[in-house]
Amino acid sequence: MDSRSPLFNKVAAFSNRMFQPMMNMFNNWDSGMHRMMHGG
Repeated sequence: MDSRSPLFNKVAAFSNRMFQPMMNMFNNWDSGMHRMMHGG
């Protein structure tokens, strides 16, 4: 796959926009769970 193609760049930018908030949400949830399990 040619990473210089505009289509690839569009898809990569789109997946980054969708994926980053999900990872942030998961990280926040994960650290929240750890805090609850270990009593803060």
